Amino acid sequence: MSSRQHIQERLAAAVSDRYEVLEWIGGGGMAGVYLARHRLHGGFCAIKVLAEHLADDENLVASFMQEARTAASLEGHPHIVRTIDIAANNGLYYLIMNYIEGEDMSSYLDRHGRLTPLETATVIYQVADALAWAHERGVVHRDLKPANIRLDKRGHVVVMDFGIAKVGATPSALTQMGATVGTPYYMSPEQIDGLPVDARSDLYALGVIAYQLVTGRRPFDGENHHAIWNAHRTVTPPPPEELAPDIPAPLSYVIQKLLQKDPAQRYQSAAEVADHLQRIVKSGDAVTLTPQIGKQIDHWRATPTSGVTFQQTGSSSSSTPLVEDRTVAIPPPGRFDEPPARETPVQPPPPVQPEPPKKKGLLAVALGGLIIVLIGLIGAVVWWIPKSATPDPPPNVNVDLPVEIETPTGTMVLVPGGEAVLGDDVAESAKDWNQRRTIDLGPFYIDETEVSNAAYKAFHDATGHALPQPPKDDPDYFESKPNYPVVNITYEDAVAFAAWAGKRLPTNEEWEKAARGIDGRIYPWGDAPPGPQHANVAGDADGFPNLAPVDALPLSVSPFGALHLAGNVWELTASEFRPQNFHLFLEDMRLSYPNASQSWHSIRGGSYLSPGDDSDLRPYSRAGWPDNLADEFIGFRCAKDPE
Repeated sequence: MSSRQHIQERLAAAVSDRYEVLEWIGGGGMAGVYLARHRLHGGFCAIKVLAEHLADDENLVASFMQEARTAASLEGHPHIVRTIDIAANNGLYYLIMNYIEGEDMSSYLDRHGRLTPLETATVIYQVADALAWAHERGVVHRDLKPANIRLDKRGHVVVMDFGIAKVGATPSALTQMGATVGTPYYMSPEQIDGLPVDARSDLYALGVIAYQLVTGRRPFDGENHHAIWNAHRTVTPPPPEELAPDIPAPLSYVIQKLLQKDPAQRYQSAAEVADHLQRIVKSGDAVTLTPQIGKQIDHWRATPTSGVTFQQTGSSSSSTPLVEDRTVAIPPPGRFDEPPARETPVQPPPPVQPEPPKKKGLLAVALGGLIIVLIGLIGAVVWWIPKSATPDPPPNVNVDLPVEIETPTGTMVLVPGGEAVLGDDVAESAKDWNQRRTIDLGPFYIDETEVSNAAYKAFHDATGHALPQPPKDDPDYFESKPNYPVVNITYEDAVAFAAWAGKRLPTNEEWEKAARGIDGRIYPWGDAPPGPQHANVAGDADGFPNLAPVDALPLSVSPFGALHLAGNVWELTASEFRPQNFHLFLEDMRLSYPNASQSWHSIRGGSYLSPGDDSDLRPYSRAGWPDNLADEFIGFRCAKDPE
């Protein structure tokens, strides 16, 4: 029996109460990584185990466990792999991490050769954002390389393996281990020389990676480690544009500044790098990264979990074929404007300039001028009587906007432009804390009621879009109750309906202003707790044991005339739900829905299942719901910009 198989058997025995160890999926001389599956909810994870022959070395064990604690300290960032648990059992030392189904950047480069400048900026921006989070917590990666940057199946970047990371407060006996450890191609000059290493060393490695992504080759190569190390110390690589002429000057500037030999000449923080890259990324159109998904997990996904009764398992995947979910547009990357001329020495990235208007023909210009003159003469004749001048209205003042408009799918009420008081200062008041603040919003319209079954049926009849399933206890709900809110719809269903109706989903901020008015009230009707006349909540006091018609409670009205913004159904919004403790929501959801996706949007207002004293009913409270799930307490209403 091989050592790998022996460790797998020992690991399986150590974690058998919660996990089923499936197979070895990678690792090196210091540790092996095994694919495992939770026995209850079926979620996949990766378990990293210290090599058996190293387990008797106290220093190496201490280093490995320090690595695990370091990784766990970085909890909460979407671009850093999450550590679920750390343990020592049966003579084994291991940490349990989320399994990231996808492809590392090293493999991706092998297949593609190089990335476009915009793809490069998008990837490096996400890595810089992750590093900023780690550096703020005193953690330096120290082994950043393409193999440790993974694209998940949605195309998002996840930084892996803070394996030789150093925590600032860690005693020197541990931090000195591996002072010159790292992959030679990506090591900073100070790291090679054994000098003190800080966050700027990670930024140097980030520059090497960025250079490789955009040009298709590393800035320094050599026949052996010493040749590569010497190049890092003494050689200036060719400017990226010599190998990639399509690279814009701002991105070239960022890469060259990251590659400065002297740490003092580099960027001084990952946050600064992320800020510059974000400006580049936001200047253009969306790009798509498509990782190659291995087939090894498909077998396990199709195999029932050992020791439980349900047959369907999963982690972040839907039960639909994987190929439908393997290509994702990464927002909000985009088009590069024509790169400005480079200067010497290298200057900071110039601001993105809007494209100049296209030149019009002389005839068009002349005709336009003649029309303007004629309009002016006509105006002078009609308005010859002197009138007092009226200044232009300030922004967001609502001029001649009707307070209601009728649409084929129902009445919409105006929410005037101006200030909106959002949030609350009590952190416990919301599942996703919404800090109290005042912002300015332009005018918009919002549906007076939730979208009804009748309106959704019109959408179905016009487009053929599938009808939702009825509530379990009311099989005739959709057909027999046209004036009740449509439920059992997904986020994608709601977006499709809104597009057909010429509307959109409201943002978090718009929904909250529509519910609270401009005075920051606690509930749509005021500050008093909900009574039976205000909200359809848990219990029968309001006259509705379950769902209620969309116009059932006129006293639920908000300051702008919208009904049922508390209770009845949770309402989907256009705003992504991604609080710092998002993983807790995802874990909890997957206990009941193993296939819940990682893409969630905010839901607002509570439902008929919410107790009357639940903070969910308060308009500043925000919760979330997976985009791919439907339920009988999920509904929505639409918003629309004034014409």
